[in-house]
Amino acid sequence: MLNGDRNSNEGGHVDRPKQGRTTAKRIFTLSIKSLENAMSTAQSKSMINTLFDNVSQYWSKLQDEHAKYLNRLLGDDDENIPDEEVKWLLECSTKYANAGTAKDKYINQSDNAAKIIKEVNIKRRGLKFEISSLASCIDNLNQVSVDLSASAQVIQETHQRMKCQLERYLTSQRELVMELDDDEDVEKELAVCGRMEKLCLQASVSAAQRTEEEDKTKIENQKSPSSGLEIKLNRITLPTFEGDIREYARFKSDYMKIVKPAVRSNDDAVYILKNKCLKKDAKEHVQNIDDDLEEIWRRLEDRFGRPELAARAFLSDLKQITPVSEGDTTKFIKLADTVERWFKALQRINMQEDIANATVVSTI
Repeated sequence: MLNGDRNSNEGGHVDRPKQGRTTAKRIFTLSIKSLENAMSTAQSKSMINTLFDNVSQYWSKLQDEHAKYLNRLLGDDDENIPDEEVKWLLECSTKYANAGTAKDKYINQSDNAAKIIKEVNIKRRGLKFEISSLASCIDNLNQVSVDLSASAQVIQETHQRMKCQLERYLTSQRELVMELDDDEDVEKELAVCGRMEKLCLQASVSAAQRTEEEDKTKIENQKSPSSGLEIKLNRITLPTFEGDIREYARFKSDYMKIVKPAVRSNDDAVYILKNKCLKKDAKEHVQNIDDDLEEIWRRLEDRFGRPELAARAFLSDLKQITPVSEGDTTKFIKLADTVERWFKALQRINMQEDIANATVVSTI
């Protein structure tokens, strides 16, 4: 009975360390699986490093438990370790080494991916700047192409700046496309590039037409008979209108005589009218109309060109002049200027007879 108890105690003496080693291995294996799952779901580097630290701790714990087991199993005879025990520890060691290699590879790939993303974002910002600059160059070229006061040299210089900016944009765009992995992103960039190149081409054609017209004008001037006296004429200043009803008829007449014959298209006429001729209240009144030239003129006529509005404004101007005392030359000149100015304004809309109606005469 005593021998049986002693054998039983000796068996338990070994089984308890072995059970501890088995538990340590199970925890170690679970920690590796947690690490592998985190890497497969693309968790952050900090998370991966934390999980691998756990693996390392459990690996140390496993080695401790294994040492305890061998100590109980072999006692002081540490030179005759069974092959199965060596193999067992080697398998665990290999799992730990593989986990470390996988972790290092994941971290390196994450660093490379972050670096690539950073470089792509930098190139995207650079491309955004270049495309914005190109859009400004296109807009500038379109403006000088319809500006009657712009010389051929100015048009050519503006055109050259646009061409240089286009090259910078294309270079920046090519560098970005080479870094993109997503085919859909590449297609989007190429589509934007196609639109910008088309806008540049349209602006270039308009500039070339305008330059050609300037060249023809120079040739015709050279062919014109000359008396030997060279006369330089300043470019005609575009008529402007700010919203003064008294000036509307004059403005419209000047526009029809000077601007209308010179514009090539409806778009040019709209641009010049809205951006070069109309100012302040007049421009604000038609600001919401895009490219409908007839609607712009209809709106202007309704607001500033109706005869009754002109007559009402004329009477208002007269009433604001204080009575002219005899000998008050200054006020008399002011009254005469007002009447003359309004006579010309009313004459343009065939209302000059209203200057002599009973109401006006009595007011004067």
